[in-house]
Amino acid sequence: MSWRSLRHVAAKNIALRRKACGLTQAQVAERLSVETESISRMESGNIGLSLDRLQQFAILYGCSVSEFLQDPATGAEAQARAIAEMMRPLSVEEREAVMRFVGEAVRLFQVKKA
Repeated sequence: MSWRSLRHVAAKNIALRRKACGLTQAQVAERLSVETESISRMESGNIGLSLDRLQQFAILYGCSVSEFLQDPATGAEAQARAIAEMMRPLSVEEREAVMRFVGEAVRLFQVKKA
């Protein structure tokens, strides 16, 4: 993997994590004490990220730095991880309600296809 593609992998993962956490670029910028435009440029890969900055993102998003450097999964796995991240702050009862809702939605789509 080239340096340029590694930069873009990290940028994409940072953007995915932010969205999964339900944060805006402005909220992240405020928490990291940078301008919103800087977050935008980091997430687009236009700004290279230092190890210190990657560590700040990892702390904010509750993950390891190495997760930012792995190619993001595609398809259902990535979507499942994003949903899991969104559900993390919910109570057990709320997570169970989300699971029932998702299960019912899946059943409805399967019936629709039949």
